[in-house]
Amino acid sequence: MFKRNAAAFAVGAVFLAQVAIAQTPPAATAPPATTTTTTTVKSGVVVWVSGNTLYTKESDGVTRQHNIPEGFTFQMGGKNVPIADLKPGDKITAVITESKTVQPVNVTRVVKGTVMESSMGSILVKNQKGQLIKYSSKDEQGRDVKIIQNGKEIPLSDLKAGDQLTATIITNYPPQISTLTSATAKVTAPKAPPAPPAAEPAPAQPAPVVAAAPAPKPAKLPKTGSPLPLFGLVGGALVLVGVGLTLRRRSRIAH
Repeated sequence: MFKRNAAAFAVGAVFLAQVAIAQTPPAATAPPATTTTTTTVKSGVVVWVSGNTLYTKESDGVTRQHNIPEGFTFQMGGKNVPIADLKPGDKITAVITESKTVQPVNVTRVVKGTVMESSMGSILVKNQKGQLIKYSSKDEQGRDVKIIQNGKEIPLSDLKAGDQLTATIITNYPPQISTLTSATAKVTAPKAPPAPPAAEPAPAQPAPVVAAAPAPKPAKLPKTGSPLPLFGLVGGALVLVGVGLTLRRRSRIAH
């Protein structure tokens, strides 16, 4: 992405009147150019995208409109993506680099002749062809004019009528300015909101406690009951055992 602005440069039109009578046609010189480079970092959040128009809310809280050049791509996730892929909420960090080159433009020509008149900061020179040319500290367009003689700049007021002049006339033109602007823009998608914490399982309900059935109580004899019949039964059994033993002993004696 770049734009280039160049100052108009038309030597012939500037000196149209003087070239016709000048001894030597002007020649353009090329003094050293100077280049300055500035880098700016801007950031913002995408608000809206419409075609090649991008609206961002920048770090100062102001929403600004940007016209994106055709074919410009943004860096997102390691890929180059077009403006159409941007979404509201995306964060953009742009690094803008601007290189400005200033090229001074001077026009020089050599003048030889005789100074015929010197007054009011200007001189009238008669060249070798007999033509009269007037020189002043500025030309008709207001540009600065310097006269260099013997390697030194001399003021026009130092020249007098009758002086032989062999000098270089230097006219300073507006410099030619070239501006090269490039930008890289990195896009970061907004972070997804954290997932809500998982619900904790409900505590297990304790098993219901079932009361144990009371142990059965031993049966009780009725109040009218008595252990006497049991004693009688035992006594009868003992009598029968005794009778049996007696009969057995007698049987053994008889034999």
